[in-house]
Amino acid sequence: MTQPGLLIFDVAHRAEPRAAIRTARGTLRPSNEVAERTARIRAGILRAAGARARGAEIPQGTPRMLRSLLPLAHDPAYLAFLEHGPHPAAPAITPQGQAFAAPGVEQDTPVAADSAARALTSATAAVAAAAALGRGEAAHVYALCRPPGHHAGRRFFGGYCFLNNAALAALALRRQTRARVAVIDIDYHAGNGTTDCLAAHPDIAVFSCHAPGEVAFPHQPDLAPALPAHVFHAFGAPPDAQAYLAVVSRLVEQAVATGAGMLVLSLGYDVIDGDPHGGWHLSPDVFAGVGEILRQSGLPVCVVQEGGYLLSALEDCAAHFTKGLIGLEADTAPDTRESGTDDGRHAKPAGALS
Repeated sequence: MTQPGLLIFDVAHRAEPRAAIRTARGTLRPSNEVAERTARIRAGILRAAGARARGAEIPQGTPRMLRSLLPLAHDPAYLAFLEHGPHPAAPAITPQGQAFAAPGVEQDTPVAADSAARALTSATAAVAAAAALGRGEAAHVYALCRPPGHHAGRRFFGGYCFLNNAALAALALRRQTRARVAVIDIDYHAGNGTTDCLAAHPDIAVFSCHAPGEVAFPHQPDLAPALPAHVFHAFGAPPDAQAYLAVVSRLVEQAVATGAGMLVLSLGYDVIDGDPHGGWHLSPDVFAGVGEILRQSGLPVCVVQEGGYLLSALEDCAAHFTKGLIGLEADTAPDTRESGTDDGRHAKPAGALS
């Protein structure tokens, strides 16, 4: 029997080099893909849900499960490169890294000696969350993944994504439950890696709504999904809340129509006004509507964190989303706790990639 509430699966790593990332305006600036992101998101979830949400331990068998799923999502040659390199001592885009750029995409992501370990830790959180959802341990689960994953394809990386956390979560759910699974990506950027990873698994539906590829990563005009059955919706102009939620609602309805019994949500908070890697003008309270749409679907949801880099707004985004998802009122007062506080329940590195 499914338990009520929300389980949170977090990652252990707390620091990494702060590389530059290209913004929607074409400029390079330091990325806010830092530990404070997930700390603030966790604070927002707990502020909204209180006792209805709690941190969850990573089961000991999760790394083994992840290792068995990795070849289903990623090419073994790519996994070997990510783990063994060669990688420079300082993060840099090497010729080997260029070889694993997405087709037609300029590589923007350096690989460091610890990139594989960090990516494995992030993917472990996603797989642990999906497995817990499949076992009925909660009505919904939230994997605080970092680095994000939805730009990582079967044999390419980019956009600071190395392993596709959402695809791995979907594969874990399918294995755990034998139910049909759908992935819905509502990040500002297209889930180009997710559609690529799941092209070999046509029973898993993929839906993405995002900014046009010519103005946002992966900077490809006429960006299309890998399978005709996958659905990409690119907004021609920055949407208001009503337009954005209407598309999210339609994608969820389409996912339900495929027979999906469980959803994986690639959740990006980079759609809000002022996000350094976005270009839209939505406010954090739009996520209450997103959560409500998912709750009304009646399906269990595995949330996988993707983007969201306006640090000052992340707590409110997460609180509003949680309010909608589990039907509780969210307090939007600022949290005064130390942003690095955690309860020690984190994903541990999964070990070898292949």
